[in-house]
Amino acid sequence: MSRDIVNALVPGTLQSKNWYQAYLILLGQLFAWARLSELEFLPERELPDKHSELEQLFREIGQRKVPETFANRDQRIWQIAWQQGDELPEQIPVDEITRACHSVMTAKRHNLLKYNEIPLALHHRFRPHSFALPEAIGGLLQALSGSGGSCYLPNVDSFILGADLALTGQVYSEQSSISKLDALSVLINPDIHIAQGHPVLEPAFFESGQLQKFDHGVGLLTADRRYKVNEVRDIFQRLDTRVRNEEMLFIRHMFWRCSEQVVIAVSGGFLQKNTEHHIAFRRWLLKQNRLHAIIKLPKGLLPGRATPLYVLVAKRQVTNNMHLIDASSDYFKATPVRKKGAARIQLNNVDVILEQMNEETASPRFSKKVDKRQLIQGSVILDPGHYCADTRRIDLLGKPVAATHLESLVDIIRAQALRDNNLEKQTFLEVTANDINEAGEVEHPEKEIHVDEKGLKRAKQQLLRPGDVLVVIKGQAGRIAIVPDVCGLNWVANQSFVILRLKQNTYLNSSIVLFRFLRSQTGKILLDSICTESQVPFIHGNDLKQLPVPEWSSFEQQQAEQSHREILKLYAQVRFIRDKARMIENELLKEA
Repeated sequence: MSRDIVNALVPGTLQSKNWYQAYLILLGQLFAWARLSELEFLPERELPDKHSELEQLFREIGQRKVPETFANRDQRIWQIAWQQGDELPEQIPVDEITRACHSVMTAKRHNLLKYNEIPLALHHRFRPHSFALPEAIGGLLQALSGSGGSCYLPNVDSFILGADLALTGQVYSEQSSISKLDALSVLINPDIHIAQGHPVLEPAFFESGQLQKFDHGVGLLTADRRYKVNEVRDIFQRLDTRVRNEEMLFIRHMFWRCSEQVVIAVSGGFLQKNTEHHIAFRRWLLKQNRLHAIIKLPKGLLPGRATPLYVLVAKRQVTNNMHLIDASSDYFKATPVRKKGAARIQLNNVDVILEQMNEETASPRFSKKVDKRQLIQGSVILDPGHYCADTRRIDLLGKPVAATHLESLVDIIRAQALRDNNLEKQTFLEVTANDINEAGEVEHPEKEIHVDEKGLKRAKQQLLRPGDVLVVIKGQAGRIAIVPDVCGLNWVANQSFVILRLKQNTYLNSSIVLFRFLRSQTGKILLDSICTESQVPFIHGNDLKQLPVPEWSSFEQQQAEQSHREILKLYAQVRFIRDKARMIENELLKEA
């Protein structure tokens, strides 16, 4: 019922108003007043509907001293909830204030307010202004998490996605800073506990002098930062302080604090990298014997990034098997109405993802059951995409075809910046995006650079060879080129390129086939899907490595090579006709 009241008081048409956020905070303060007066922390009285009287009421409340035990043992919660409360009414139209006050009073008088629902409804209304991740991710994480008891939400992102769990138990969230709406949520719903802190560096919530432990946990970490040396100092013996990657420390912390079910969503750098620390961490993760499933979600769910999102599900019971679920295909994507700052795609078919957790309903197309003991002794590869590669397919010309990751077919060489030293005699010709013609071939580059002995090794590493495929990864990201047979011995790629050089003994007959695929409509869509939407478009190396390339037959590849030759002829004819037209135009001008 309370959600309906909030929805009625906050119609969608108000979101465009410049006072919308102030209005949501005002509603939160009115609901907090209603609950506090029912508990006799505040005197029972009618809500005023005039600016001046309402400002005076909030000023008096803000100056009150509340028992420390009430505001979840943190007096700052009370201060944050009511600070500047006397200034909010000035920002909101009088008729909206009157309507809100009368509605809250009426609902309170008739016992219509269910206080555990109100914070969630307010957060859902506030979310479009503060959070851009698809709501379906929150639904998935909550469906995978445990219910009842105490639930740990270690940061603001986790709290926004998992706040609905307060309907079935106690919710604890530590945040680097506490907003007014968060503080009001604590006052309205006694099952919500929020404290200032940081899960890795400064954990909150203590019990008898020890860090409090919880039944369940839902954690979301959208980026993996690297801490400075000695920045992480753990006095609670939770972490391996030799590790400096936040993602791995965050997961260890969640495992330590939650004794039952844990659900963690991360960008998954530790799954993709193979340094000594990353392999050791994956082995540690398996030896805990709590890991129940790893789910790989589609790329594009994180605003401004093209990396996939991985969900780790851990349980208390010991099991030797785990589920690796690949939900990264187009089947799990939905294209949303695009908004600035929002995710590129929405998550689709969440129910199918949940079905993969059950052996009776799991599909070999999306999931694979593996023995953790064999993984520990072997490769320790935990990326679900690796195990579902034999069933990975992409749509090509309206029909699904088998595909292989790009990194299996080519050597990927990242070109780097070369410093031009005019005093040196070692000269190279640097290929830029401007040297690519409309047919996609690299033409004779004009830019000369002179390299000294220090830069000579780097320059030689990015020397171009006939047949190399170039991908622009910065600026004009996604543009494709191929180096022609007539290629200078001193041509080098500039730093905006990645060089794709065909490996031996692959199913590709020549790099022309790869070039034609990447230039095709399907190839452009795939490249566009991994291109970030920052001010300077960029393609990350890991995303490029995972790009699927269709496993064409020899006959299909021969057709592609023949088509390539025909396309080059047609572009040459177009160029000849265009040049001839320009020559005629110039002659006409001379005669005039």
